[in-house]
Amino acid sequence: AQAIFTLEAFVKIVAQGRHPERYFTDDENGSWNCLDFFIVIVGFMELTPASFIFENFPVVLLRLLRLLRVFRLAEALPRLRSIVEALVSGFSSVGWICILIFVFNYIVACMFMLIFRANDPFHFGSVGRAMFSVLRIETLDSWD
Repeated sequence: AQAIFTLEAFVKIVAQGRHPERYFTDDENGSWNCLDFFIVIVGFMELTPASFIFENFPVVLLRLLRLLRVFRLAEALPRLRSIVEALVSGFSSVGWICILIFVFNYIVACMFMLIFRANDPFHFGSVGRAMFSVLRIETLDSWD
């Protein structure tokens, strides 16, 4: 994959002819090209002796940023643009729903803590443990 990304960047730079700086300063694709070039350079740095810098940070995560380029299609396709705009406008509601779920879980955890603390102090002995136990009950995760 690194070779393909490198080849893509190289071809785009060579295509600029005598002005390779246009690869980085192009109004339409300049910022995307900078991101692509940065990912290619970091990918090569991962292969050098300076790879200890990236020991705890996989470059694959940076490569996932390339998926953001799909949103450029929204400019060309009006129907896709309307779908993306609807998704973005709906994200604000998601935050309020998360807050509402958190408050509900807090109330349930406090109630369970008062009811079950004497019988099961390990799971409901404190608010934090009760919140975690409520989350495990909601998701049916490891409730043995």
